[in-house]
Amino acid sequence: MSDSIHPIFRLHYCELVCNRGVNKPYYNIFEGETSLDKLKGMQTFVNIIDAGSMTGAAKQSGLSLTSVVRLLADLEESLGVRLINRTTRKIALTQEGSFYLEKCREILAEIDTTEASLSHHIPRPGGQLVITAPEKFGKLHVYPLIQNYLKENSETTIALKISNTPLDLIKDRIDFTICIGNLADSTLIAKKVGTVREVIVASPTLISKCKPVQTLEDLSAVPCGRYISDSIQNTWKFKTGDGIKTISVSGNIITNSVDVGLEACCSGMIFGRFLTYQVNSLIQEGKLEEVLPEYSQHLIPISIIYTSTRLLPYRTRHAIDWFSDKLRTRLEGLSHA
Repeated sequence: MSDSIHPIFRLHYCELVCNRGVNKPYYNIFEGETSLDKLKGMQTFVNIIDAGSMTGAAKQSGLSLTSVVRLLADLEESLGVRLINRTTRKIALTQEGSFYLEKCREILAEIDTTEASLSHHIPRPGGQLVITAPEKFGKLHVYPLIQNYLKENSETTIALKISNTPLDLIKDRIDFTICIGNLADSTLIAKKVGTVREVIVASPTLISKCKPVQTLEDLSAVPCGRYISDSIQNTWKFKTGDGIKTISVSGNIITNSVDVGLEACCSGMIFGRFLTYQVNSLIQEGKLEEVLPEYSQHLIPISIIYTSTRLLPYRTRHAIDWFSDKLRTRLEGLSHA
């Protein structure tokens, strides 16, 4: 929600919230002050948390630091609780503040939703979005779409965080993330946009030099790239008709970088295991060949992951819908090597 309240809500939003029916926790939320004062205080509180500081919230909202401090103090006084613990270096939510933050997001998101539904009011997305994506996928597929999105929505700023490890959407203040694989957290929502496969590849030169790889067990006799995270992974696992099959692999290239692994494969040093979107162009160019394709048929979902739609501001919902549509088109046929 922008800092300026839509004129219709100047008259009606207090009644909208205070007569929610079964959702009684918001009853009398504006008692003792005007609805605009309370809404501005709520928005300022959310801005402080999203920006990570009062100074950042002031810059984000175009208010002075003094105004931000006063709005938060007035909000806390009206509620009779402390929402944020302040130190000279950081801010931290209290238990009450954490609960109230979720409710503020829900109320502000409801305002955005209702504004967007008004026939005479066509909203434009604005503000900052924080998106995360895996390293290679973010570079190849997400960043080009970000460029196009910003051309259409110039009032939006996008922070793209590249990470190959899962992040906490709420704790790290992430609007949505691109995930490759199945969703483990059932409290989040996954919007599927495509699929990929995990394939085994090697350079034609290395394939011609090594013993033919005709079975999974043959992989143990050829140099294979190994991935390192917390520890070195010395096995590759495959889904077969008889369940999961584990194959021991070895090789003198160990890395946590997809680009390094691809370079090692293309230069004829190792057999590697990659997702189809990472190697499609290299296979088409003849730099790599797929090995044992019969063991690479399992489809892995690519999804946009986000929190409950009830808590999403309009800019986030708009971006999720836009990126979902564009990614589906872009990723058609991506599971084929």
